[in-house]
Amino acid sequence: MELVWSNFADHPHLRVYQDLHKQAGRIRQWPSWRERALANIRSGISKARQKAGERVWDWRKDHSVLVEILLWEKRFDEAWEEAKAGGCSDELWMRLAQWLEKDRPREAIPIYRAQVQRVLRQTGDGHYRQAVQHVHQIEVLLKKTKRSGEFAGYLQALRAEYRRKRNFVAMLDKLGAEEAKG
Repeated sequence: MELVWSNFADHPHLRVYQDLHKQAGRIRQWPSWRERALANIRSGISKARQKAGERVWDWRKDHSVLVEILLWEKRFDEAWEEAKAGGCSDELWMRLAQWLEKDRPREAIPIYRAQVQRVLRQTGDGHYRQAVQHVHQIEVLLKKTKRSGEFAGYLQALRAEYRRKRNFVAMLDKLGAEEAKG
C-alpha cells in the first residue's frame, strides 16, 4: 500500500487514484485511504494556489482532479460543488452540464453559455459549429425550463457581439431559421 500511496502522492490523477482504490479495496481499507487521498489533493490545490504568482499556469490550482475523481465515483453532486468552488477543465464542465440537463437544466445553461464564449475565442468553422451546437443546447434547455422567450434575445446578442465572425453568424442565422420553422 505504501508504494501505491507514494505513486498517488507523486501523481494525483484519476488513473493512479483508481489503482489506490483497487489496492485499498483488496485489504478492505478503502474509506480511510480515500479520505487520505482527497485530503492530499486538496492540500496540493491549496499549495499551488499559494504559489500562484510564481507560475503562469498550474494544473493543480483548479479542482479538475477532484471533479474527475468524484464523477468516476458517481458522486455527481459533490463533483458539481467542487467545480463551482474551484473550477475545472472545459471537458469536465461539459460532463457536468450533461449531467445537470436532466434534473437541473437551469444550472446547465450558464455552463453552455460560458462554453460558447470559450469556443468563440478561437476562429474557424469547426469551432463555430461547436459553438452553434452549444447554442442549440441552450435553446433546448430554455424550452425545458419554460424560458423560450429568452432565446431570441440571446441569439441577437451573440450576432451583435460576434458580427465580425461572419461564418458563425451565418450558422446562427440558419439555427434561427430552423427555430422559426419548428
